[in-house]
Order: sequence, then structure tokens, then C-alpha cells
Amino acid sequence: MSESQELTTSPQARAAELAEVARMLDKVFGGKRYTPEYIDWQYERSPEGREVAVNLRHDDALSAHYALIPQTWTDGGADEKTRYPLMLSLNTAVTEAARGKGVFTRLAEETYQAAVDQRGAKAVLGVANANSTPGFTRRLGFAILSPLPVIIGVANPFGGRGIETHVTDAAFTRSPRLAEIAGSVAAPSAGALAQLWTAEKLAWRLSSPLGPYWLHADASGVLVSRVERHKGVPIVIALKFLPRRGQGPLRARALLDAACAHHKTPFFLYAGFNEAVQLSGLPLPRRLLPSPLNLIYRPLDPAMPPAEKVRLAAFEFLDFDAY
Repeated sequence: MSESQELTTSPQARAAELAEVARMLDKVFGGKRYTPEYIDWQYERSPEGREVAVNLRHDDALSAHYALIPQTWTDGGADEKTRYPLMLSLNTAVTEAARGKGVFTRLAEETYQAAVDQRGAKAVLGVANANSTPGFTRRLGFAILSPLPVIIGVANPFGGRGIETHVTDAAFTRSPRLAEIAGSVAAPSAGALAQLWTAEKLAWRLSSPLGPYWLHADASGVLVSRVERHKGVPIVIALKFLPRRGQGPLRARALLDAACAHHKTPFFLYAGFNEAVQLSGLPLPRRLLPSPLNLIYRPLDPAMPPAEKVRLAAFEFLDFDAY
């Protein structure tokens, strides 16, 4: 029996449902990500609204789950007609007992229809690895918009002077400064779509339990970063560049220098693309990547363009759930 999570209303039932989802995802995927706190943040706290999800139950236990997260994308126009309700594909999981029975395809199609019915969704975006990409493209009608290139490089850890840096703790995400920065983000170029980062949306994303994150800003733009360690060596992860209005080209290198200076390392890693960013580094060969990532797309509304006519201004780590 499948059921939509949108039907849950009472706070107690909702909390129990999300806790069950967290346990199921943890059982399927392992790791430390899928805690009740993380699922509550991801599904319940977004200013864009709750997830759209469909569950499959067997013997009164959750055996499959598929969730979509609402995202508003814009082509930079001033009115609502230039904003597009899209969905980000997340957290697709089928337990061992339910595999091999067409569950994935049926659950996905039910979830997409629920997104159209409940939210007026126009299209679904997703990031799929090498193993999952064929399932999305062959069974569910997705197309690959682009592989997500990965660059590792070296910045100047003594540079970045004059750039402000903030840890994105609760005080900062509620501050007027974040609202001011978010309000100055530039629109994408003509004909391109970009995710709409309001102050509320940015504050929510930066409050993820997967944090902490840091925000680096100057007059030209913003970089959101975090730091990871590989064999004890700190590496700055460049999560998102946001250009600011009317300030000339975004100074991506200077912002990276500031991030590396703050985190006390010369090394950075950046994945994805951004029309405002020109970075040189060492592109990692596909054979060295543990899981090549593809940006995938499926329109849900006939008015939406086919994949070959879709142009996104940017898609980076902060646009999905990698960190």
C-alpha cells in the first residue's frame, strides 16, 4: 500500500512519521546523515514548504520511500510569471524486501503526480550517480542536462583581504546582514534559470545539521564554504557562488582566497557550474571520481522546455544535498 506524506496532519503523527523515514533511510544507506533532526530540517523546515513524498508499506513497516523537495527557480523577471516551481529529487530508497518488483518506477510516478497535484510542479531536477542514472533515464524519462564537473585547485591562503567572513550560526542566519546580502544577489542572464535564494531560503539551507558553513562576501559577490579533511589535510569545499547586482564581475578567486585563508589551507574543491564564475584548476578525470554525478531533468508540465533547450545559470553543491 502506498501513501502520501501530505496526508499527515497532527504534530505527533508527523514526528513519528519522519522518525520512521529517518530510520528506514539510515538502514538502507547507512552513514551518519539520516537522523531524525536532519529529516525534520529537510522535510519540515524549508520556507518553500514540506516535501512531497510517497511511502510504500508492507506488513505495517516502511519498505519504500521517495521524496521531492520544492525549489523556486527564476529567470530574473520581476513578476510571479518568471518564477517556476520545480522539485528536487531526493531520498529514493527501497528496502531489500521490496526490490525487484517495479516498486521504484511506480513509487516515482506516484510522487511526480503528487507534486503536480499538490504544488503545481513544473519539472523535476536531480543529481544521479553512475549507478542510479540509468534507472532515471531509461525507466522514468529523465534526460541528462550535464555531468557536474569537479575541479580541485590551489588558492592563496594569505589572500582575500577586505572580504568579510561569517560562520553561519543561528545569530547570523537571523541577522539583518544576511538579509541585506541575500537581497543584493544578481539575477541570471537572459534566457537562463537560477534557483531563487531569498534570505529565508538561504538561512534555512545554512542551518542544515550537516553544517557548519561559512559565508564570505565582498561587493562583487558571495561564496558559501565548508571544510573537509582528507587524510588529515583540510580542503575548502566551495558550495555556492552568488554574484551581487551592479558590482562588476564576481571575484571568485579572491573569495576562494578568503575562504582558504580562514580555513588555513591552500586547497579547494568545486563541483558544478556557474555562469558568473571562471575557475582554473585540475579537472578530476572521471576514473578518479568515486561516483560521477549527472544533473538530470524531467518536465512535468508540457509547457516546460525539453532538456536540450534548458539552460541553467548555475548548479552547485548548495543547490542540492551533497553537504
